[in-house]
Amino acid sequence: MLQNIPTLDEIANRSRADAKSQLPALDPYNQSGTVNAELVANAGRVKEIYDQVEIVSDNNFLATADEPTLVSKGSEVDLPLNPATNASGIAIFTGVNATNIPIATEIQSSEGSTYKTEVSSTISNKNLTIDVLTATGTSATATINNGHDLGSGVQVLISGAVETEYNGTFEITVISATVFNYTLLSTATSSPATGTLNANFTTANVNIISESEGQNQNLIGGSRLTLVQTTAGIDQSIKTTILGIDGGTDIESVEEYRARLLFNQRNPSTPFNEANIIVQSQKVSGVTRTFVYEAQDLPRTVSVSSAVATSDFVTLDLTENHDIKDGQQFTITGANQADFNGTFGVVVIDADTVGYYSSGTANQTATGTIQADFAVVQLGQVAVYFVRDNDTPIIPSGQEVQDVKDSLLLIKPADLSDLDLLVRAPNEVTQAFNFSELTPDTIGIRNSIEANLGTLFEDNQLGQDITETQYNTAIQTSFDPETNQVVQTFTIDVSGNLIAQYNEILTLGTVSHL
Repeated sequence: MLQNIPTLDEIANRSRADAKSQLPALDPYNQSGTVNAELVANAGRVKEIYDQVEIVSDNNFLATADEPTLVSKGSEVDLPLNPATNASGIAIFTGVNATNIPIATEIQSSEGSTYKTEVSSTISNKNLTIDVLTATGTSATATINNGHDLGSGVQVLISGAVETEYNGTFEITVISATVFNYTLLSTATSSPATGTLNANFTTANVNIISESEGQNQNLIGGSRLTLVQTTAGIDQSIKTTILGIDGGTDIESVEEYRARLLFNQRNPSTPFNEANIIVQSQKVSGVTRTFVYEAQDLPRTVSVSSAVATSDFVTLDLTENHDIKDGQQFTITGANQADFNGTFGVVVIDADTVGYYSSGTANQTATGTIQADFAVVQLGQVAVYFVRDNDTPIIPSGQEVQDVKDSLLLIKPADLSDLDLLVRAPNEVTQAFNFSELTPDTIGIRNSIEANLGTLFEDNQLGQDITETQYNTAIQTSFDPETNQVVQTFTIDVSGNLIAQYNEILTLGTVSHL
């Protein structure tokens, strides 16, 4: 970047001084004189040259280059500007059994965005077994362990309950992938319901994609859409699953693109090193921050609630989820029976239960204060977590996780198994701040507080705590530029450090004032 570029007036004055020194009889400072006019005109041309030289100089550096130059430089290192993308997901159609839904059927959101079905499908009757059906008053909750693939607003026929108030056709509200609620016509006589419990519904789950690109094409779970053209046998109202419609991104901003190129320049890549993985993952539109962990990273210690041996196979119940794969190494300590202790390759039974073989344990239950030590990322593995800061929420969906993994598989070394490339979405821990007292309490102070807290959380890393000193400092250094006032006193409902586990990222929730 060029320094001390003269202004037009400075160039003109230098020209006048030069002319006066060469021809003392002239008066180049006469504003209405011919000489002054010529000197000012020439100064304008010289200033244009300076400006062009400055542009050329700026474009030599990524930090100051303009957008066309950034795009050109990015293409030279195989880092193009990320384009805007379409949103996609699953829409739930209801209607008459056996009705065909053609490919490219158009549906529309309440905001006016249009989506098309990507495949043809057929509405059909489906029946699922309800594993648990409970009620509190008239609010019933159905759990289907294998998942239901339903959306809020779908009509479901509940049958088979001995307690007949549970039975009937109800509009459901989806709570999770395995749970939905509905409202009984009368208070339940007992809970849980008994009998052979079934949920019957007539639907077609169809992949849809937005016609336009951009973040505003995304829809939250439970959104309603409508058919653009009425079709016999298909209900006008379309629902989305709890996952919603996502993946739509705006074109990458110039400053986001500049940051990617600067990172690539400052962090030389070697095959599948951390920098290489970060650069490759962020070629996927919408990915903004990537966290890479190598073998033996993310060590964990988890308490064991029970260790029970059947012959030489031990079933280990943990007090929290383990987040590991079959074959990973656990070191067990603290059992009073020595044969339970040691380092073992485990078999995953479920999210908080593993098993392992240990000769000599026989049929017994271990006693003692037992714990399991292990690394989430073990030898031969790489774990990649990422977020999408421009999305709401910033946590990627399952499809977005798969998109990043597909991108990383393109550069994965041959000796790394696909299964050992662990691409995951972090868990979001949202922290709200409620002020019961703030002095001075101005709009400028409030805006500054929210901006400072936002920056604090956006700069935070995966698994990184935020201390009480950090968030208090962010508040105390807030400033109202209109009144030149700073925060003097405040009272909030938050205290202590904000703690994040290894797979959690802290995000800022609402900032409210009483």
